[in-house]
Amino acid sequence: MPRVIEPGCVKCGACTADCPVEAIYEGETQFYVDPAICIDCGECHCPFHHMGKVPFEPKKQD
Repeated sequence: MPRVIEPGCVKCGACTADCPVEAIYEGETQFYVDPAICIDCGECHCPFHHMGKVPFEPKKQD
Protein backbone atom coordinates (compact mmCIF):
# COMPACT_ATOMS: atom_id res chain seq x y z
CA MET A 1 0.00 0.00 0.00
CA PRO A 2 1.85 3.13 -1.18
CA ARG A 3 2.28 6.13 1.05
CA VAL A 4 0.65 9.50 0.38
CA ILE A 5 1.41 12.97 1.60
CA GLU A 6 -1.72 14.35 3.15
CA PRO A 7 -3.10 17.89 2.90
CA GLY A 8 -1.22 20.35 5.08
CA CYS A 9 2.23 19.56 3.69
CA VAL A 10 4.52 22.49 4.52
CA LYS A 11 7.12 21.51 1.87
CA CYS A 12 9.94 21.08 4.38
CA GLY A 13 11.44 18.19 2.36
CA ALA A 14 12.18 15.96 5.36
CA CYS A 15 10.38 13.03 3.73
CA THR A 16 12.51 13.14 0.58
CA ALA A 17 15.75 12.64 2.51
CA ASP A 18 14.45 9.41 4.08
CA CYS A 19 13.06 7.70 0.95
CA PRO A 20 15.55 5.02 -0.23
CA VAL A 21 13.99 4.72 -3.71
CA GLU A 22 13.43 8.46 -4.31
CA ALA A 23 9.68 8.02 -4.76
CA ILE A 24 8.89 11.44 -3.28
CA TYR A 25 9.01 14.46 -5.53
CA GLU A 26 8.19 18.14 -5.20
CA GLY A 27 5.03 19.39 -6.89
CA GLU A 28 3.81 22.93 -7.33
CA THR A 29 2.04 23.14 -3.96
CA GLN A 30 3.36 20.15 -1.97
CA PHE A 31 5.42 16.97 -2.18
CA TYR A 32 3.96 13.81 -3.73
CA VAL A 33 4.69 10.07 -3.61
CA ASP A 34 4.93 8.19 -6.91
CA PRO A 35 2.98 4.96 -6.21
CA ALA A 36 4.77 3.18 -9.07
CA ILE A 37 8.09 3.65 -7.26
CA CYS A 38 7.06 3.53 -3.57
CA ILE A 39 7.99 0.20 -1.94
CA ASP A 40 6.05 0.93 1.29
CA CYS A 41 9.16 0.50 3.41
CA GLY A 42 7.98 3.05 5.99
CA GLU A 43 11.30 4.93 6.01
CA CYS A 44 9.70 8.22 4.97
CA HIS A 45 8.96 10.48 7.89
CA CYS A 46 7.02 13.72 8.23
CA PRO A 47 7.78 15.80 11.33
CA PHE A 48 4.34 17.40 10.88
CA HIS A 49 2.49 14.04 10.60
CA HIS A 50 1.29 14.50 7.02
CA MET A 51 2.38 11.08 5.76
CA GLY A 52 -0.33 8.45 5.36
CA LYS A 53 -1.20 5.32 3.41
CA VAL A 54 -3.45 4.93 0.40
CA PRO A 55 -6.68 3.44 1.73
CA PHE A 56 -7.40 -0.07 0.46
CA GLU A 57 -10.92 -1.05 -0.48
CA PRO A 58 -11.42 -4.76 -1.13
CA LYS A 59 -12.99 -5.63 -4.45
CA LYS A 60 -16.64 -6.61 -4.00
CA GLN A 61 -17.57 -10.14 -5.01
CA ASP A 62 -20.67 -10.46 -7.19
